[in-house]
Amino acid sequence: MKTIIFSDCHGRPDLITNVLDHANDWDRAIFAGDVLDIGTDPLECIDILLENNIELLWGNHDLAPILGKHIHPVSDYDTEVYNKIRSIKHCFRIASYQDDILLTHAGLSQFFYDNYFDIDINNTKEISDYLNHMSLESVWNDQSPIWFRPSKWYDPKVGLRQIAGHTPPDYFKYYNIAYPDYYTVDPYSINGFGTDRYRYAVIENSGIQIFDSNPK
Repeated sequence: MKTIIFSDCHGRPDLITNVLDHANDWDRAIFAGDVLDIGTDPLECIDILLENNIELLWGNHDLAPILGKHIHPVSDYDTEVYNKIRSIKHCFRIASYQDDILLTHAGLSQFFYDNYFDIDINNTKEISDYLNHMSLESVWNDQSPIWFRPSKWYDPKVGLRQIAGHTPPDYFKYYNIAYPDYYTVDPYSINGFGTDRYRYAVIENSGIQIFDSNPK
């Protein structure tokens, strides 16, 4: 089974179609959040995701208008965009999984697990189910799977393989940190990128491979 995971198109349809074209075929596809803000065409992004039966995870930019929260950067879209997000709210989840790999927008931190889980679970399906039963309001905090960013101070949950968006790969290089069980598919690059940009993960036979259009 081939599963592809990508994220953070931020209103740019090409960041979706580039992934789908490059991946060519798949059995399961998951968009790990942030269809809104920055780019100019989130409606087309949503249409492409829905037309291809791609599973949707909440990103912080998608959840902000649902909860009435301030976020930066924010785009001044027409009301139609926000009505569309609200109309498909039922399609979004906080978390998903494939094999033993947790899939969220930003990743599950050890801090969030220790402080917001009231039971000790390590099975990935059970962790995903637990997160999906949490209220959306409860995951609007800096260490949640909607906002978390690995750092020298806050680690991803120990012993859990994860794929997330939200944090660009350049961030890890800049701060000289590495987490071998944490993979990011955010396509943003500090050096900029053109209309041929893609970054995504493939899970196949329980292995994880990252595909990136930028030269290493």
